[in-house]
Amino acid sequence: MLTRIDGFPNIPSEIIIDIFLLCLPDEPFHRPHPQTAPILLTHVCSSWREFASRLPELWTSISL
Repeated sequence: MLTRIDGFPNIPSEIIIDIFLLCLPDEPFHRPHPQTAPILLTHVCSSWREFASRLPELWTSISL
């Protein structure tokens, strides 16, 4: 289960998920880079890192 993100206690998790997914690059396969989502989202704060790491949709299209 996803928890709430600090600073956004009244925003439902579903809305935050949609926002995070909209941050992803348009290319279906890209190389991870610290200045782009999803990596960038994990660098904002610990609650964002925890939230993003539990969201499989952010991590399904990264080429290694």
